Amino acid sequence: MDRPHGENIRLMFDRISPHYDLLNRCLSGFTDLRWRRRALALVGDLSGQTALDLCCGTGDFLILMTKKYGDAVQPIGLDFSRPMLDLAAARLRRTGRRESLLLQADALAIPLTDASCSAVTIGFGIRNIMDKETALREIARVLAPGGRLAIIEPAVPKNRLAALLFTFYFRRVMPLLGGLISRDYVAYRYLHDSVKTFPKPDEFCSLMRQAGFIGVKAHSQTFGTAMIYYGQRKETRI
Repeated sequence: MDRPHGENIRLMFDRISPHYDLLNRCLSGFTDLRWRRRALALVGDLSGQTALDLCCGTGDFLILMTKKYGDAVQPIGLDFSRPMLDLAAARLRRTGRRESLLLQADALAIPLTDASCSAVTIGFGIRNIMDKETALREIARVLAPGGRLAIIEPAVPKNRLAALLFTFYFRRVMPLLGGLISRDYVAYRYLHDSVKTFPKPDEFCSLMRQAGFIGVKAHSQTFGTAMIYYGQRKETRI
């Protein structure tokens, strides 16, 4: 019997976890951390608050939160890949942080109580979730009224020439480079396909609004090669 789609994706990320950080830097032209800092700025001051990094991977957002706020923020990392979480835990220990909560769980069933977070971040993760509407509603559930959400995802540029270059890079260069580093060519072919099939910015913004977010915007990054999606949780429950 074939494995469910989600299980195949989890196993794929388990396999590439040792090379994930290096590949993110190379494949984004070393701009992914800059995008993350901008996303973190969009969710506002997190001092004294709880912030969830969903699909946290090896902890890039968690590290940035810790460096910016120290022990003044309570970061929570959630991912379905145990090897990714183990790497995140090791990286967080090197920052000297005393305690960080890391959860292995499904983004469609976040094991947190309603309205328990002031902010949620997701870096390059929501495209791997098939049921994006349910995931967004689950994020809205754990966010307090007025809580903020920032999501980073690659995007196909609107400019025709830029779109051609982007498509060539993701279809040809990225699978080759990713495969050479990780020895997993299938994974990086999948990543190209997942970017290609991700909803267009206006479509994804519409999904966010339907899930209960207001003030939704798509902030274009680096010639349109990525988007930071921002939204705020409605003050009243849906």
